[in-house]
Amino acid sequence: MDSGRFVLAVILMIAVVVITNILFPPVPRRSRTAARDTVAQVQQPAPTPQLPELEPSFAPGGEGVDVTIASVPGFQGLMELQRALVRLPQVQSAAVRRYQDDEAAIQLVLSQPMTANAIASGITTGTGHRIFVDEARPDALRLRLRFLNGEG
Repeated sequence: MDSGRFVLAVILMIAVVVITNILFPPVPRRSRTAARDTVAQVQQPAPTPQLPELEPSFAPGGEGVDVTIASVPGFQGLMELQRALVRLPQVQSAAVRRYQDDEAAIQLVLSQPMTANAIASGITTGTGHRIFVDEARPDALRLRLRFLNGEG
């Protein structure tokens, strides 16, 4: 009879442990790697904030910016370029003035100031083609861009 009580006591103890784990699940232990990463993050000095370089912006309104784009990847590429420009929130309009020998001229009217790199980045995002700034003259309202051949 004592052995029956012993077995019953063991079963009850196991049941208590199981029910306790169900009601109050154990907190997972952090791995040693995670703990080291946390310590490393705490020990690293905070990065010093970098001030952005002041790049001159093209002014909004007026007659707009004369944009010349070299190495345009065909007429379809020109249409994609114009659509990408018009989709930019800072652009009021983008009118194609000329397209000849893979070079396009666009009259770009801005509604907000924009830098040459922001314009090039917007075209790259909108078309999937890499574009570079060859020359930026905000004072003269002239911008010269170039498609990188083989991208896209």
